[in-house]
Amino acid sequence: MKKMITFIALAFMALSMTAQESTTVTVHVDGSRLEDLLTDEQKAGVTNLKITGSLAEEDYAYLRNSLFLQLDTLDLLDADIDTIPSNVFNWNRTGVYTADFRVILPKTLKHLADSAFSMGDADLVFELAGPFPTLDKYVYGGAGESRCNIDLSESNESCVMDGEFLCSADGSVLFFVNDMERDGLGGSLPAGVSTIYSSAFANCVIGDKLVIPASVDSIGDMAFLNAELAIPISFHYSHHLPGLLFEATVPPRLGDDVFMDGSGYGGIDCVYVPEESIELYEQAEGWKDIGILSMENYLSIKAIEGENGSVDVSDGGEAYTLQSSKPISRVVCYSVGGQMLRDVPVMAETAVIAKSEIPGPYMLVRIYFDDGTGQVVKLSR
Repeated sequence: MKKMITFIALAFMALSMTAQESTTVTVHVDGSRLEDLLTDEQKAGVTNLKITGSLAEEDYAYLRNSLFLQLDTLDLLDADIDTIPSNVFNWNRTGVYTADFRVILPKTLKHLADSAFSMGDADLVFELAGPFPTLDKYVYGGAGESRCNIDLSESNESCVMDGEFLCSADGSVLFFVNDMERDGLGGSLPAGVSTIYSSAFANCVIGDKLVIPASVDSIGDMAFLNAELAIPISFHYSHHLPGLLFEATVPPRLGDDVFMDGSGYGGIDCVYVPEESIELYEQAEGWKDIGILSMENYLSIKAIEGENGSVDVSDGGEAYTLQSSKPISRVVCYSVGGQMLRDVPVMAETAVIAKSEIPGPYMLVRIYFDDGTGQVVKLSR
């Protein structure tokens, strides 16, 4: 019997501890101070705090200085807030480890003030329920700070997630990019993006080649503020160093300080563009302060050279015919951003490539011959 009582007592203690470990408190703030509306017990034990009403600066300060370290979730979904003020989440854990802290943003949110999502050394995930807000400067903090991540609520009809990219519902605007693994970005932006929003890549690390597709024609203020290229100490010869590649033959319009760097690490000091557009970029407004290099040099497409005249290219209107005097073992097609589109075995002296297969203004085709040599040709749409 004594063992049974002890077991029951331990079970109740475990339940009590579980309840203490996850305590939800809902409070309506309307004129009174948030601190005065919480009991001492709530202040000591709350882990999930839901707030309705509105918050004053002193309420934000109380949250930041007294509660953030213990909260798992701050739910502002139904709060009457249209602007997140400066430095609300800029706090220091002082060496104490905490898991990612989730903030559910207000449905009424319209604007983020300067440094609104600056968060010191914390790890924050913001959940967005409505349209993406307008931004002041340095919204995601300064160089060297942790960068937040932004998720979408299940009910959000204004935005969509495409991998790590947060876009408008129609896919035309890229608002934000998450680096969930914090190991550097790479790849290509989603197809159809025409506008990169202000600060979209601010404080991001680019760890591979990042392709900006030809559809992008506008880039907002500080879009790549303090962005860094993570140059590795060593890398395999077949891999590319990190780089920013623009596929558009016409330079996108730039906002203010798009590539500004305050990190001291050099930031993005050059970009790669189609070779025939270098002069256009160099003369375009906003591009003159950054190095403009040939995308073909970045891709090293001249690494394999064949004899002059090894391949004869004829334009048949709907398709190109590649005719060689020696057997072609395979052809590999690349976009101007360096993405491999297809690798096709041929084993003949003739290969046909339809123009409909060319994804942009032109495509690079690397031709491999049976004797180990090769040649690169450029095919335009």
